[in-house]
Amino acid sequence: MEKKFRFAVFILGVFIALAFYGAIPLSAYFALFLIDATTKDIELSALESASVQATISADPTFDSYYEFGGEASYKINKLTHCDQYDEDFNCINEAPDLCAYIALEPTEGELTEFGNFGEINRPVDESDTWDVKISAPCFDGECPADYNPALSGAPLPQEMKDKTFKCDLEVVSNDGPVLVKNFFGRAAYAEVLNNRLALSAVIHGAEEGFSNVAFIPGYLGSRLYLGDNQLWDPNFPYLPDLEKLKLDKDGNSITEDIYTRDIVDETFQDPQDWPGTNTYKTFIQAMDIMVDDNTINEWKALPYDWRFNFPEILHSGKKIGGTDFEPELSYLESTSTPYIIQKLRHLAETSKNGKVTIVTHSNGGLMAKYLLQRLENEGDPLLRKIDKLIMVAPPQVGTPKGLSALLHGVYPANEATRELSENMPAAYNFLPSMKYFDTVESPVLEFTDDIANVDEISELAGDTIANYAGMKDFSTGHTGEWSEPAPGDTDTPNVLDSYLITSAENMHTTIDSWTPPVSLKVFQVVGWGLDTIRGIRYDDCDIPFCADTLNHLDREPIYTIDGDETVVSPSAAFMANAETFYLNLRDNNFLINRNRRHGSIMEVDEVQELISNIFQNKDDLPENISAEMPNPDIAGERLRLRVHSPVEVHIYDEFGNHTGIIPNPDPLSNLRLFEENVPNSYYTEFGETKYIGSGANGTTTLKLVGELLGLFTLEIEKVDGDQTATTTVFEDIPIALGSIAQVGMNDADVTTALIIDADGDGLPDVSISPGAGVTVEELLALLKGIIKTLDLPDKREKSLIKKIEKIEKILAKEPKNERAQKMKTKAAFSALEEKIKQFEKKKLLTKDEARELLEIVEKIRLTI
Repeated sequence: MEKKFRFAVFILGVFIALAFYGAIPLSAYFALFLIDATTKDIELSALESASVQATISADPTFDSYYEFGGEASYKINKLTHCDQYDEDFNCINEAPDLCAYIALEPTEGELTEFGNFGEINRPVDESDTWDVKISAPCFDGECPADYNPALSGAPLPQEMKDKTFKCDLEVVSNDGPVLVKNFFGRAAYAEVLNNRLALSAVIHGAEEGFSNVAFIPGYLGSRLYLGDNQLWDPNFPYLPDLEKLKLDKDGNSITEDIYTRDIVDETFQDPQDWPGTNTYKTFIQAMDIMVDDNTINEWKALPYDWRFNFPEILHSGKKIGGTDFEPELSYLESTSTPYIIQKLRHLAETSKNGKVTIVTHSNGGLMAKYLLQRLENEGDPLLRKIDKLIMVAPPQVGTPKGLSALLHGVYPANEATRELSENMPAAYNFLPSMKYFDTVESPVLEFTDDIANVDEISELAGDTIANYAGMKDFSTGHTGEWSEPAPGDTDTPNVLDSYLITSAENMHTTIDSWTPPVSLKVFQVVGWGLDTIRGIRYDDCDIPFCADTLNHLDREPIYTIDGDETVVSPSAAFMANAETFYLNLRDNNFLINRNRRHGSIMEVDEVQELISNIFQNKDDLPENISAEMPNPDIAGERLRLRVHSPVEVHIYDEFGNHTGIIPNPDPLSNLRLFEENVPNSYYTEFGETKYIGSGANGTTTLKLVGELLGLFTLEIEKVDGDQTATTTVFEDIPIALGSIAQVGMNDADVTTALIIDADGDGLPDVSISPGAGVTVEELLALLKGIIKTLDLPDKREKSLIKKIEKIEKILAKEPKNERAQKMKTKAAFSALEEKIKQFEKKKLLTKDEARELLEIVEKIRLTI
């Protein structure tokens, strides 16, 4: 009887359970999960996107029902939302459907998360967080030409503007319903709403009118001040200002109270004789005109302290003085109202269409990408207010010139610039990143076979470095082979800060993988056609009696035309999902007879016109700008010249433009200053070697002016594309202080002899034909001219010249007895050398002068 009663109770329990199953929606048995929020309400305009996050966790009520050691898989359903049901629970008022415009993406990237599916595995995996991205489509008649309904959803009818669209996300078990183990006592069911997220979005039409504009300048593009002293761009004297800008090993400014308030318009206006160079001057004027003619309501340049890393800059920018129009901003400490963020919000709020466009130059593009990624991570609604990003010349994955600057400094202030940059996070952003080596095949470092003579790097002889790990190893001392060199030793590669390298790696990991939201269009403007450093070639020291040591490394820049003089084109054009435009700087510079390049690219009229067209959604392309990279075959021929000391190097074009050394107006400074006014020209010095180049267009004159007594070697390369077509070499030519040498070229071909005025009296002493080599007679004539520059007493000068003339007479005679002539020649050279040594002993010649003269005499002897 008792057994029958128990059985009846069991049957009744089953009946009740089955009845209960029938009354409760089946989804209740799947509702083993919770979502951290039940509603999310947003507003966005057509083609904007917004992201919210949803965190999914296990409902602890169902702990006893989890099987397999706490594992429970789930799926996320997207359900249309009903605003009103009838009495039979039939939907009579379905909300406009948002589900079609929602994408789900797991943030943790676990293997168990894919599509709309995931898994909780307690206690090691208590919750999962998903990004819920809502991308608004366009409205009929307002879609851009490149709109893809398959990717972005069908356009909405005009009458749907300002409607509230809805979608419910429901998280349910993917394992099927669990068996109820206890019908009474332990049975409990989650509230269905706890596993649902109700999303709603009001979608507005695009507002009419154009966006306001924020401009983020490049590295070194903001002026820095200490009180009334403008530290950057530096006034004269130059170097003390750079000292004040240094950071310590912890990345803190060694000088307090440095602030910024404006961007660089034109550099070096003091003293009067120093030529000014435009950076943003006409760009500022062009933007002001757009406000004056009511194209846009407002634009604002956003100056920042470019010494610091992006997180510090974007959390700081505190107003410490100035005016509302031009505030004085300190980036030395964080603030609750960071300047750049606040200005972006203001510009969006005051624009004609509620949006702001960001324009950047150089490093500003990297910071903008970092900022946009941060806004997306934080779900900041400001992101939806940024409609366009226009990056001009951005070093997105770094550039080899940045590596060269950190290792050896930047001419003419190599020591000061290397010391300044080695603790500066921003400088490390320019190092080629990991993605650089996935994009560019050519090596960043090359080593000649003679590097085998340099102990610390002998195993690199004949090798190249074309990967990130190798570059990082070399730039941090090659696994301890050398330590940080003395500040003045800029020939030894610097040992870079490992922490700052890692910091730059992390920054690039963020921005190199950044994907813009659907609502944001990205444009990248790439400079092309100028000689740009793509790497460094190291060699041992080739100067006589020079030790083959690390601090005597000879280094040579390796150039490509695929760049804007600083940033190689593949880095500036890195983003595959951006609209790309190429500016042919070579042709542009010849057309305007100016030398625009990376630092002044914002001053190019066509760049300003392109930016204006993008603002106004115009498709017109200005002259010398194309959507495809120019063919290297049309780059034309160029000149690349290399001169081994001791001479000043100058080039002049047919219009009188000059590139080369100019006098320093500060009499107390030993800083070598130069100008680069010939279109498409450059000038730099690497160690003891001068490098100068220009586009080959018309007549070019090369002028060399002796700085010291010694020998120089001139190499003239005619380059077509990136290939050397011809090379002309004038080797081991004697020269003295004040000597002048000159050679003419036409369209990169050497067309005249090298004319040398050895004593600087305005009369040519020697004419050396291209490719002919220097004869003994020419060398002796040069030596006589050089003797006249040494300020010897007349009698002593004449005695030396007589010794040279005796050699000339011996060599001019037809030899009757060859052996006898050789002995006479040898004796004459010995007499000349002995006379030079006597003059040194008598202090008539300095030790250096005597050494150089003896070297020249030996070169002449070996020529016979």
